[in-house]
Amino acid sequence: MQTARTPLYSTGELLVAADWASAHGDGETIAHIAKTLAARFTGSLHDDLLAIAEQIVHDDECAPGSWTSLRVRLRDEIGREPRR
Repeated sequence: MQTARTPLYSTGELLVAADWASAHGDGETIAHIAKTLAARFTGSLHDDLLAIAEQIVHDDECAPGSWTSLRVRLRDEIGREPRR
């Protein structure tokens, strides 16, 4: 059973979903995932995820490029964290 504190999807699953959305030009989904991921990180990564989500709201066509720019950083970050 999921609780309020249990994330519905793992960070890795969200990264895969955002990659799929990026490949299909689905900016709305990328923005939603970026906001969800931002809640799981702190510092500049948190801020950058929120900035990308906001940028995509105003310019949907920038979504794939914006996501690609953060994808490597996110994957590096989760590689340093304990598995959830």
